[in-house]
Amino acid sequence: MFSPHAMGASNVHAHYNFIKQVKNCKSKNRKNYLSKASLAQIRSLCECVNNVYSGSVPVSPHIIEKLRPYSKSIKRLTYKRGKAEQKRKYLIQEGGFLPILLGAVLPILGQLVANAIS
Repeated sequence: MFSPHAMGASNVHAHYNFIKQVKNCKSKNRKNYLSKASLAQIRSLCECVNNVYSGSVPVSPHIIEKLRPYSKSIKRLTYKRGKAEQKRKYLIQEGGFLPILLGAVLPILGQLVANAIS
């Protein structure tokens, strides 16, 4: 079963609305959001990417196939040594996979936020 600790709960919970905005906006606006995002917000996005990559978040085979062309980009964002500022630049350049990936993560994240509130 999925645990809230797998999502880096405190960081991702704090930035749930930001993650939701990034998922729902168009490419041009997404680049603007990412360029103005705090380092903590960038880390929370990378945490979501890492959890999907590591298998902590269950993702359907259909989504995995959609993400396959971006596998190198996704893997690069999961490196622990990378600085958040470098990851921001990379997300702005190569972040076309974010709506697909965040679409798989947001329902689970929404449940975690709802459980944390109640």
